[in-house]
Amino acid sequence: MAKGLEIKKTGKTNVPVIQKDIVNQDETVEALDNMRKQIADPANYQQNFLSVLKDIKETAKYYCPKDTHALANSIRLIKNDSEQKLDKSLAKSKSILNYTFIAGNPNKKNSKGKPINYGAFIHDGHFMPSGRRYSGVPFFKLALEVHREELDEAIDKVWKKLGKKFSNENNKKK
Repeated sequence: MAKGLEIKKTGKTNVPVIQKDIVNQDETVEALDNMRKQIADPANYQQNFLSVLKDIKETAKYYCPKDTHALANSIRLIKNDSEQKLDKSLAKSKSILNYTFIAGNPNKKNSKGKPINYGAFIHDGHFMPSGRRYSGVPFFKLALEVHREELDEAIDKVWKKLGKKFSNENNKKK
């Protein structure tokens, strides 16, 4: 029988692992689906987790270059839904659990009349038509580095809470 989720300590971080006593593929799919639903349930998140994500978003806006301010103003945090299709073409995105940070929006224009579809070029760098390299400003990476310790702590709390919830559910089934 599927026991569900087990929390393993790897270095500084707790990692969720599906326990090995799953008998067949259907049980594996069921355990993964159950874990996905539990992770997607906002009741499983500590308030400070969402607060840390909002702090990361604001820090990314701070580090983002501000020629027209459009790219910085387009940085947003969205919750991933299984049915939601994200148009991330030429936008820059980073995901943490079931939330995604996105910089850019090809459906909106900056003050120069150009679509805000250059998030990846600004973040990661690119070659200009002259052949010179623009090295980029990794604003998401910088924001994650600033908040790394508090993010790790918040994620550990989420995994611990989920681990306890899975353990309690599995103990009730026995």
